[in-house]
Amino acid sequence: MSSRGYGVDLRVRVVEAYEAGEGSLVDVAADYDVSMNTLRKWRTLRQQTGDLRPRPHGGGTPSKIQDREAQWLRSWIEAQPDLTLAEMVSKLARKGVELSQMAVSRALRRLKITRKKSRSTPRSRNAPTS
Repeated sequence: MSSRGYGVDLRVRVVEAYEAGEGSLVDVAADYDVSMNTLRKWRTLRQQTGDLRPRPHGGGTPSKIQDREAQWLRSWIEAQPDLTLAEMVSKLARKGVELSQMAVSRALRRLKITRKKSRSTPRSRNAPTS
């Protein structure tokens, strides 16, 4: 199943089949290849709202990386492309933004900020040239 969830037409067919007595909760859920819990949630949704359309997404926790922090990250990487995630976390902490390395990594990916690491050792003389 895709991350978009089940279509409204399937939700209606499944709930109506159960309410029409086409089988038990277990049977109808199995017939339509949905879980019993999903069928229960759809029935509850219909009872509460009268509709089976999915509810809007709750939103989640907003990122601590906003425009100001994104500008800091961009300028730091421009000035020092081999800056490590740990160093970025430390710089952000000094500015009052507490994040994990993974959070900084996700923020960089979301902001499409790439880092080009510089080589720590010179290239081998014997390395093939392209």
